[in-house]
Amino acid sequence: MAFERVGFIGLGRMGRPMARNLLRAGYRLVVYDLRPEAMVPLLEAGAEPADGPLALARASDLVITMLPGDPEVLDVCARPDGVCAGLRPGAVLVDMGTNHPETARTLARAAAAAGAGFLDAPVSGGDTGAERATLTIMVGGEPEVFERVRPVFEALGRQVFHVGPVGMGQVFKLCNNLISAVQMAAVAEAFAVGRKFGADPALLRQVVMASSGRCPAVENRPPAPGILAEAPASRDYEPGFTTELMAKDVGNFLRLAESGRVPAPVAALARQLYLIALGSGYGPKDFSVIGELFRGWAGL
Repeated sequence: MAFERVGFIGLGRMGRPMARNLLRAGYRLVVYDLRPEAMVPLLEAGAEPADGPLALARASDLVITMLPGDPEVLDVCARPDGVCAGLRPGAVLVDMGTNHPETARTLARAAAAAGAGFLDAPVSGGDTGAERATLTIMVGGEPEVFERVRPVFEALGRQVFHVGPVGMGQVFKLCNNLISAVQMAAVAEAFAVGRKFGADPALLRQVVMASSGRCPAVENRPPAPGILAEAPASRDYEPGFTTELMAKDVGNFLRLAESGRVPAPVAALARQLYLIALGSGYGPKDFSVIGELFRGWAGL
C-alpha cells in the first residue's frame, strides 16, 4: 500500500464507519477523537490510539479529518500543536468534511509549509453511504496527490471524482448541498399544502414518484411520519444529515456566492428556513424535520 499508516480524526456518525472501512481494506489505522469513547470500537477492531492531533500526524503518512465544520478543522489542523505541525515531508492531509473553499486553501498552505500535500474531499451519501462504503467523493487538489490517495478513496466510496485544484471539492459539495436543501424545503411545503386540502400524503408521494417532481427528498425523506417506514420522519427524525449541518452548508454556499458577487436569492431564503428550524430546537434532527415547520404553519 502507498501509505503505511493512515491517521483518522473525527469519529462521529460519518467518521467512525469510514475509519472502520479503512481497517477492513487492510490499512493500518491510527485514530483520535476528543471523546475517548468514540475511539473504543475502532481500537477493539485493531486501530491504534493517538493522544492528540500532533501525535497522530507524526505517526501517519496520510491524515484524514472528518469534522463538523470550519472552526473545528482549522483548530485541529492549524494550531501550533495541531496536525500540520506534525506532518512529515511527503505526507498528505485530506479534509473530508464539508467546509468553505477558503478553509481548504488555508489548510493546503499549512500542509505545504510542512512539505506535505493536501486534498479537500467532501463526501455525499450520508451515514448509510459511510457504512456501506458507497459514498460519492469530490476531490480538489493536485492530480498527482489525488492519484496517490485514490486507492484510499476507493475503499470509502463508490464514485470518486477529481474536480479541480484545492477548494473545488468544497465548491462542488456546497452546490450539491444547496440543491438538497432547497429540494427538501420545496417538498415539505408541497406536502403541507397538499395535506391541508385533503391529499393523502402516501398517495401524494406515490403520484409524485411517478411524475416530474420525483427527487431524492420525495423518495427517501417524505416529510411526515408514516409515509415511509425507513424515512427519518417515521423514526423521530433520526439524522442521516442534521439540520445544523445543512444550515452551516447553506451558509457557506451563500458566503461563496457573495465572494463572487453572485446573487443567490434561493439560497438566502433556504438559509432563513433552516435557521428557523434551528431556532425551533431541531438542530440535531435530520434536515427533513423542516417539514414540521410547514405542517405547523398549515395548522396540521
